[in-house]
Amino acid sequence: MLTFRLMVGPVSPVVVRTRFAREARAERDRLQALVNGDANPAQVARIERAAQTERAEPTFSAIAIELLEKRTREGLTPASVKRERRLIEKDLACIGDISITDVTAPALLAALRKLEKRGVAETAYRMRSLSNSNWRMRSGIRSGAPTTAPPAWLSERR
Repeated sequence: MLTFRLMVGPVSPVVVRTRFAREARAERDRLQALVNGDANPAQVARIERAAQTERAEPTFSAIAIELLEKRTREGLTPASVKRERRLIEKDLACIGDISITDVTAPALLAALRKLEKRGVAETAYRMRSLSNSNWRMRSGIRSGAPTTAPPAWLSERR
């Protein structure tokens, strides 16, 4: 809740938001403590921004579409682009909005089983392969990614 205080200035009355002033003082004190501790506030801010970016994980679909765009630039045929885009947008829709780090083997297996029930085993195989590529691309882009990928746990049994 905001609290306001009326301050009379030399020209006109000024309304000060005390909560924001309190937050500004706290930030000033935090930065002063960094400087007193021989830390560079700019470097600390860069590290905090990088950590915040890491926490804001992209979704499974976002990385898959990024991978598809990369493969399109590398010369993937238009028919393959159309097929993979449908796979991402329709068949992977059940896990598409989930953060890439939250995709588990059981969630991916459930999506693959839906395709198997429809009788499109080759599409399910393609989907598992695309999921693995998606995971490898994410691991290559971002540091600190888990080393094991759920698609790898779902190895093909012949």
